[in-house]
Amino acid sequence: MKWLAKLASRVHDTLALLFGPAFHPSQAMSGALAVVDASGENVLFGVTANYNPKRGHVERQLMAALFEWTKNTLGAPFILPPGCSVNLYVYNSPCQECARALALTIQLVGGWGRAANRTVTWNLGFTSYYTAGANSYNSSVAALLDYRETLARAGWNFARVDPAAAAPAAAAPPAAAAPAAAAAPAST
Repeated sequence: MKWLAKLASRVHDTLALLFGPAFHPSQAMSGALAVVDASGENVLFGVTANYNPKRGHVERQLMAALFEWTKNTLGAPFILPPGCSVNLYVYNSPCQECARALALTIQLVGGWGRAANRTVTWNLGFTSYYTAGANSYNSSVAALLDYRETLARAGWNFARVDPAAAAPAAAAPPAAAAPAAAAAPAST
């Protein structure tokens, strides 16, 4: 999941430079999602997203893209290849609303394709806890407790990614960071 964190971090850093301090931090939120085969060696699907008021929260954009990929490419809405892993990275952790939506998507009992996806591993990584803004948490402890109750119960593995492990590209100019982000999936 390191390359996914690097990719999303570069996207975030590029966007943050463009948005500047006048915007709410959630508007600079970015994320990436990759489906990796059972061997852990091949990326079957990868996508990135950034916050946009018209497209919604990053997590929802990424999960919608996953749904479309399964429907259009695999021919089975939300049925994933056996043994694969879904790796979702967002710079800021999910807001309360998105945590519930992510949990609902893969509920152990009633989620879409849950029986077919029982061998799929669901991983969520983030760099910062979302503790300021709409639907945020009062503290990282409150977020952690909520994620244990919602995300972990539904089947998500989640962890905070050390910013050093995410290899931020803040020092790179936006033009230099964008091509590196585009090349990241090929270098798994």
